[in-house]
Amino acid sequence: MQRLDELGLTYELSFGIDGRAGLSPELEARIDRVAADRRRLRPLTDAEFACSMSHRKIYETIIARNEPGCIVLEDDAQVGPAFAAFVHSGAYAEFPMLLLDYGAAYVWRTPVPLGPGLVAHRLAQTPDLATGYTLDRTAAQALLRATDPVCNVADWPLPLEDLGAALVMPRLVGHPEKGVLSNIDAARLILEAQRRSKPRTRYLTTAYWRRFWAKKRALRLRDGPAQTG
Repeated sequence: MQRLDELGLTYELSFGIDGRAGLSPELEARIDRVAADRRRLRPLTDAEFACSMSHRKIYETIIARNEPGCIVLEDDAQVGPAFAAFVHSGAYAEFPMLLLDYGAAYVWRTPVPLGPGLVAHRLAQTPDLATGYTLDRTAAQALLRATDPVCNVADWPLPLEDLGAALVMPRLVGHPEKGVLSNIDAARLILEAQRRSKPRTRYLTTAYWRRFWAKKRALRLRDGPAQTG
């Protein structure tokens, strides 16, 4: 918050759900543990479910208020003057969703100019990380439908390429250095040992081959430095 104040940006806090001590019966009713286990090939932690529901609260707020959209920053997001300039430019309105932070990603090769020194690449496959992103009301509606019930991690409950989402280069939002474990990461590591092998039947699905050929045709972008200074 202090950094946003320093950059002269207005914001609203959306308090997340804390799942470290377990989920209440009310929250349990909004998740599907069996479907989550099937999709992730391991159990999801309560903290992961809580994180997903925290993002879902934001989607619900956009729809309930009939807002055109918003920019979402997680509590550990790192931003700088380049992010502030992007916000003031309004360039985010050109896409239904823009990832401002992301892990290694596959994108289509033709960039779209967003402003001085910035381009957008449409996603060929959905990368990890939900540290910072923009979304309009249409994208919020799709994400809301995909999280009813919650049965996946926050990043992401559906293929973002289906929404026409793109990522911004260079990254405008940073995240803590590798090796700094969040509460979610620490709990996830324990359950990773239970991860099952991917079923061979995936080779018989259209979705698998669509992803396979997208990787072959797309450009791979690695997780480079963010403009947070």
